[in-house]
Amino acid sequence: SNLGLGSGLIRFLPEAGGEAARLMNAAFSLGALVAGAASALFLLGLPLWAPRLGFLRDNPLLALSFVLFTMAATVFWIQDQALLARRRGEHLFLRSLLHNLMRLLLPLGVLAGLAGATGIVVSVGLPVLISVFLGAAIFLPAALPGYRPALTLAREPIARLLPFSSGTYASELLMIAPG
Repeated sequence: SNLGLGSGLIRFLPEAGGEAARLMNAAFSLGALVAGAASALFLLGLPLWAPRLGFLRDNPLLALSFVLFTMAATVFWIQDQALLARRRGEHLFLRSLLHNLMRLLLPLGVLAGLAGATGIVVSVGLPVLISVFLGAAIFLPAALPGYRPALTLAREPIARLLPFSSGTYASELLMIAPG
């Protein structure tokens, strides 16, 4: 569901100047929207393609968490690409370090409190969600002074990103298809 938006940011962000924040926010917003729709469709179709995952759909809180975690995972990936585009590898490293530490430590606490499949879903999704908030609140503003996260589906930045992004996305899908 990332639509190659991260690749589009790598291509266009260095030359975006004062529009950089708007371009990033449009990419994050569109990615989150597509991920939300894709994960909701996935949940609706579970009886057809993965009946054993029905527990995701049966519990409304878990279903909502699944959609939120899927949206966060998409934004997480696009944020990584935005940090690369801003040439801020140190911020990407620190965020990845914190994220991976959470991936090691949070599951122990979550699984102790939530048993079974629910605990597994939450222990995988929670570090991603926290990392997205850390990215938006700390790392992206450090990489782009004055950056403020905002929901936007502004036409101009999306029209600028999508032709390039969709081409790289198609090539990425073709590359992983044989696997």
